[in-house]
Amino acid sequence: MLNGRSAKLLIALIAGVMSGCAYTTIEPGHVGIKIEQTGHQRGVQDFPIKTGRVWYNPVNENVLDFNTAIQQYTWTQNVNEGNAANEEMCFKSSDFLTFCADVNAAFKVIPDKAPSFYIQFRSDDMKVFVHGFFRNVIRDDLTKFAGNYSADDLNGKGQEEFLESATQAAKAELLTYGVDLIKLGFAHPPRPPEQIQKAINNKLEAVQNAIRVENELRQSEAEAKKMIAEAEGKAKANQVEMQSITPQLLQMRAIEKWNGTLPQAIGGSGAIPFIQIQGGGK
Repeated sequence: MLNGRSAKLLIALIAGVMSGCAYTTIEPGHVGIKIEQTGHQRGVQDFPIKTGRVWYNPVNENVLDFNTAIQQYTWTQNVNEGNAANEEMCFKSSDFLTFCADVNAAFKVIPDKAPSFYIQFRSDDMKVFVHGFFRNVIRDDLTKFAGNYSADDLNGKGQEEFLESATQAAKAELLTYGVDLIKLGFAHPPRPPEQIQKAINNKLEAVQNAIRVENELRQSEAEAKKMIAEAEGKAKANQVEMQSITPQLLQMRAIEKWNGTLPQAIGGSGAIPFIQIQGGGK
């Protein structure tokens, strides 16, 4: 049991300790980096502090809240995006034609590597990293691998393979700095030089026109075949009908069309129509 004096001393000690402490809260998607200002362990501590409330001595310690969530950025030609400047990345094909592209990337700092990342880049401002070291790594790998592909490849079937090669190289390099490259892609297909783009457009237009003419020709041929078939059908029908006409058939049709009125002979005398039907077999 503590006597009154001892209890007061304990309370004073606890109050003194508490008055010299501070705390911060590390949110999900972040880690805390503790920095010792004095002592034999001064400097950035190797192990990051996980999510939750962290107590520290503000006299001798500092806790940096470091973002390890996925971050993304697009470097684009459009000055209305990003840093209000043309940030496109350009590279040359194997036939020395310059292509420029809007490039997007997503990444995150690996939580366990956050202290090491902070020591290497001396900043927790990710914008500095994104527009500096990170951009340079991606641009260098795009430039490096673009030289393995012709202009036709970069503008067509080889584009996906080119991007995959650059992505894997950039990912491997960034991992050594504690950064996980999650995605690298083109926001828009790479743009060839203006004169090449015009030639491509003209080629596409010529192909489309050829397809249109071919379709029209096929349609005309189909219509001609249809008209020929209809004419041949009518001719065959007429031929069959002509072969089926006999004197008896003609007389039968005349009787079917007669309205019963006898024709009047000139001079007023009645004339009686005479229909001669040949008897069969006599």
